Amino acid sequence: MSFVAFILSVWGLSGTALASTQLVTNGDFEAGDASGWLVSGGLGQGCDSDWMVNTTGENGCMTIGDNASPAAYCALDGDGPKEHVLSQIVHVPSATYAGALSFRYAASWDVMGSARELRIAFYSTDGALLSSATSVSFAGSDQSPWSAVSVDVSTTLAAHRGEDLVLYVSVVVPESFTGPGGIGIDDISVIAESYRVLQDGATVAPGGSLALGSEGKSGAETWTFDTNASGGSVDRASGLYRAGSTPGVDDVLLVTDASGKSARATLHVGAGVSIAPAAPPTVSPRGSLDFVASGGSGEGYTFAVTVNRSGGSVSAQGHYTAGHASSVQDTLTATDSLGNARTVVVRVGPGVSVTPGSASVVPRASIAFAAAGGSGGGYVWSMVSAPSGGRIDEATGVYQAGYVARVADIVMATDSLGNSRTVSISVGGALAISPPRIERLTGETVDFTATGGSGQGRVWAIATNGSGCTLDPVTGAYRAGFNAGSDTITLRDSIGNTAVAYIVVNARPSTGPTVPPSTGGLPKEPHTAPHSMGLPPAGGALPETPVAVPLPGGTDAGGCSTSGSTSGSMGGSLLLLGLTLLAARRNRRTHA
Repeated sequence: MSFVAFILSVWGLSGTALASTQLVTNGDFEAGDASGWLVSGGLGQGCDSDWMVNTTGENGCMTIGDNASPAAYCALDGDGPKEHVLSQIVHVPSATYAGALSFRYAASWDVMGSARELRIAFYSTDGALLSSATSVSFAGSDQSPWSAVSVDVSTTLAAHRGEDLVLYVSVVVPESFTGPGGIGIDDISVIAESYRVLQDGATVAPGGSLALGSEGKSGAETWTFDTNASGGSVDRASGLYRAGSTPGVDDVLLVTDASGKSARATLHVGAGVSIAPAAPPTVSPRGSLDFVASGGSGEGYTFAVTVNRSGGSVSAQGHYTAGHASSVQDTLTATDSLGNARTVVVRVGPGVSVTPGSASVVPRASIAFAAAGGSGGGYVWSMVSAPSGGRIDEATGVYQAGYVARVADIVMATDSLGNSRTVSISVGGALAISPPRIERLTGETVDFTATGGSGQGRVWAIATNGSGCTLDPVTGAYRAGFNAGSDTITLRDSIGNTAVAYIVVNARPSTGPTVPPSTGGLPKEPHTAPHSMGLPPAGGALPETPVAVPLPGGTDAGGCSTSGSTSGSMGGSLLLLGLTLLAARRNRRTHA
């Protein structure tokens, strides 16, 4: 009976598709040597020889039954006690539930004393005996033609599935040279029968599907979850599995056939969708950044802006452009062909800022502005409005106010991406003199004061000088001259602002001569003054009231002009007194 027929008959599984795995390498020695095996036990000559591979049946001591194909041969005699060993490591599949050991052997012997023995066993890799599978003894004198042996090793294999075991084939010679003998062995086989899920260990994308199947089943199967970490589903009858949305976990499926056998399969739920860069750098307003998606289904990615505070946009391929709004966060979402999605937050940086953020200047004053933020470079300066007549250097940001006061200019800085910021500049009061207009008499003073302008480097000057005035160029102290007329003074500050004040200088008023009444020593009777002196006629009465005497126009002692008549002055009184005395003398001469 063949091994397959044997194993089917043992388990009553005739007609069932079994998953068989050969665990032994070069068990039929068709390589023509012992490759795959470890030969040990001590080499010798003739009847003391170790295992050797040939087709003649010769073991160095005697000839055993000829074999048409290569086989391993070993002597049953020699310098005992000793053990000739063939061994190799075999791996038991994790789904093994049954197994069988089989081999063929032939022997010829004529020995005395203790029997020789062929032993086959399983050991752990650290040398522990796990099971003695079988043994054949050779005592007395006899021979055995090539014979097949099959042994059920299901218990051993099922107990150690997923492990490495040592298959140990040995000939034990207990005594020295007690008779010739030899043995041949061929077709060493360990078949592991498995009931397993064919897709065990497969990776499925989150949300992805996989049709599961098995080998080694008997009749109908039922599929269930042993562990459902992804939140997936499986069709109990067909085994169609769909992974859940949780990525990076393992689901364990359990399948049971009609005979009650069961097998498990671990399915890896792959990584979810990922976006690179996962922690993107801050993007300037209106700036751009490219994103790349991976993971999930591995295809069909599309991008969208799902939270859009900047007014930005993104292409389906992941090219993102921030909007004009600054210091906000946008959220991008990448979705694969199965609907798996991943989001990433993009920080939109500050917009353009200008330092100082506001300014107040006087006419013609300058101020240096500096820009930051936005794209971080390529700033260009311009005037949005300039009612003062101001201007700004488009490259450096140096602004100069115009001449017009009490207005507001507006400047703008624009970066390389078109982001901009404006600043209002209050152009303050012009340079002014107080009082701006005034009248003074000749020789009088005025303390002018200045307001506005730069407040520094003020210089006073005379523009027109009709009165002959004087002016302190530092303090602005003014003194009118002694001529009637108009004066104009100017004031200039450190940045060229100017102001003007006007002064009208009037002459001081003059009073005419008056003759005081007689107080003694002079006759009280009327007298007549010569007409040539402008006095009353002779014999006429001298008026008691002072007479106004016209005086010629001229300049007073202060240099200011005078004109017209005066009355009551000391000079006029003395003149009238002199004229009166002269008239009195003439009257005396006439009466004598």
